[in-house]
Amino acid sequence: MNESRTLIGIFSGWQYPKRREGCLKGWMTHLRKFPRFDAVFVFGVPRISRPERQGRCLFLPCPDAYQFLPWRTRLLCAWAVQQGYGQIVKCDDDTRWSLPRLANYDTGRAEYVGHPMAEREGTGYLPTPGELEAKTNLYASGGGYLLSPRAAKLISENLTVTEGFEDLEVGRVLRAAGIPLRPETTRMKMFAKADERPGPRNNWLYATPAVREPE
Repeated sequence: MNESRTLIGIFSGWQYPKRREGCLKGWMTHLRKFPRFDAVFVFGVPRISRPERQGRCLFLPCPDAYQFLPWRTRLLCAWAVQQGYGQIVKCDDDTRWSLPRLANYDTGRAEYVGHPMAEREGTGYLPTPGELEAKTNLYASGGGYLLSPRAAKLISENLTVTEGFEDLEVGRVLRAAGIPLRPETTRMKMFAKADERPGPRNNWLYATPAVREPE
């Protein structure tokens, strides 16, 4: 069991080896300094019948295409809960983390933490001040969000949509279960420039680029 450990599930695709290499040679080099963190690249593999882990890769029995990310998210949460992790972090393969800051980040009692987006006829909108205050239609950007085991279990049991925007669907499931998003607007950097990373001139936990770097 891994009750004291945090799983970082990094969604990737077979066509993005350079992004994975950037993680492995960048922020993931700090994993050895922080044994509480475990990290895997998460892929969909339709031909398998159950999750399979091989080193830093976790293969899940679902399609690998982008539109099926809700399915992959549900399976990741189910696997993480079964393995007994004390916290689950979902992110993308071009999100750049500061593991020292993540290790010291206090979520309090919040079970769902991330950079807020607003649901308005779809996805991809930054919330207005009124929406932030009301917290009624918010969800966390898929670039990086933190889940408690209870939140992950709810996702594994109730996220029934197989296609669409995974971050939007996660937010809907958790709101319906009475778990609101704790918005984090300063420690998580959305729409970063290509060369912007967590560093001494900021206090970011992560940065995710506005324009993805070319392969």
